[in-house]
Amino acid sequence: MGRIDLGTYGDLLFDPGIPGMDVDVNISSIVSYTNNTNAPIGPGYAVGVDGDGRIAALAAGSEVAGITVRHAVWPANEEGEWFYPPSAPVPVMEFGRVWAICKAGCEVGDAVGADLDGTLTVGGALPVAGAFWDSKAAAGGIAIARVNRMKPAAAAGGD
Repeated sequence: MGRIDLGTYGDLLFDPGIPGMDVDVNISSIVSYTNNTNAPIGPGYAVGVDGDGRIAALAAGSEVAGITVRHAVWPANEEGEWFYPPSAPVPVMEFGRVWAICKAGCEVGDAVGADLDGTLTVGGALPVAGAFWDSKAAAGGIAIARVNRMKPAAAAGGD
């Protein structure tokens, strides 16, 4: 009986990851915000947060709060589309590793940037401060973004 090479066995192999999926079970920080925009937000997108702690549309000069994460039990709609509608809670990774589409392609160590529509790339209109690509991908391919948006804790008072 011959052996089957599973590396070439049709479409039965899973993709390495899907946009917005946690890469591993290492320590991460995911914060939920309400989608305060008039548009749906997909997983694996950069988002900003307004002064009231809600998701706001990105604009020139905005600060990126993190990258949206795919919720484990959030259902797709009848067309099979998967997104967070307006007013829905949205999990946003501020520290950790997440799968995301790199619009223009990336190399390991490239800085993660975002365009104003939230898509991730290298460069882009807005930097995702503290984030870099942890794997490489061709344009439009999926890669690992390492996010570090954690703010340092305030120093303790002296004696």
